[in-house]
Amino acid sequence: MRIISGEKRGLKLKEVPSEALFRPTLDRVKESMFDIIRFSLEGKALDLFSGTGQLGIEALSNGCEQVVFCDKDPEALKLTRENVKKAGYESRAEILDCDYKHFLKKRAKKAEFNVIFLDPPYESPLIEKSLGYISEADCLAVDGTVLVETLKTKLLPDESGNLVKSKSYYYGQVALHVYKKREEKL
Repeated sequence: MRIISGEKRGLKLKEVPSEALFRPTLDRVKESMFDIIRFSLEGKALDLFSGTGQLGIEALSNGCEQVVFCDKDPEALKLTRENVKKAGYESRAEILDCDYKHFLKKRAKKAEFNVIFLDPPYESPLIEKSLGYISEADCLAVDGTVLVETLKTKLLPDESGNLVKSKSYYYGQVALHVYKKREEKL
């Protein structure tokens, strides 16, 4: 597992233990994610269900000002902390031992994030719930992007509150879905 672009390109991160309940994003999927958001990284990002922290660290490597990493799994949090430290991004990272719902309902601020990475365990119902809470919290910036990684067989809603699916990409058994904030009519 490595950083694929930006100032820390090529940096090897700590690997996921084989017994872990989370998995890293494949390099080709990660590369596509960052091609999609390349020009949206000037602000703040949220790496929800951060796992290894690799998506948030990749965002920092590509110029994101700050990343909030959120996970409840102790092993994931430990790995995220180690990888953030290894990359030298401690001052630009906030690592929270926090349930996604609690974070989105109680701590997220209006239009706070330019990018939200949403990558919970594939077989869980957490994607749909998370999209709903992101919409309720209204924490995505007006031109922001939610990137959702799933199995390609997983059907996601075209809309969730004020979020609209704008595009889907497929990489073998993995799908990447892009959600944007619905444009308000004046």
